[in-house]
Amino acid sequence: MSGPIPDETAFDRSPPTALEGYDAGRWPRRVVYTAVVLSTFGAVTAGVFYARHREAVLRDPAVRYAPDLAPGEVRPREMHWTNGRARLGLSRTPPSAERIVLPDRIVELAPDASHAQVDVEVRDGRTVRLEVLTGAIDERPVPDPPGEPPPP
Repeated sequence: MSGPIPDETAFDRSPPTALEGYDAGRWPRRVVYTAVVLSTFGAVTAGVFYARHREAVLRDPAVRYAPDLAPGEVRPREMHWTNGRARLGLSRTPPSAERIVLPDRIVELAPDASHAQVDVEVRDGRTVRLEVLTGAIDERPVPDPPGEPPPP
């Protein structure tokens, strides 16, 4: 015999109906429906959390401005730095600081400079590093309080 062998079971089955095809796609449909439901639930949950977070951020902003000054009142334009490392800026434009008071010296803008930035490190009441990054500064020692002997 030459040629293909006929499938004996093919004659025993009736042709598939529309409902059998629909039934055969049951598992892929369930997977898709489950993914859609879970994605919708996740999106709604994320939206609720974002709305609450955004409301909290708008209610309590991180940037706080100093209160308005009364007429004739002057805001101090000096900054005191007592410990640690920092990059600090000086400027002649209000409300910026014009003077930085360190434990052992006072840093001010040079007369011909409009702004400056300095990198400062203070440890144990002494300035261990002072580097001018931009602009120009003048330094002078902190005056000793009256009635106290100078430190050794």
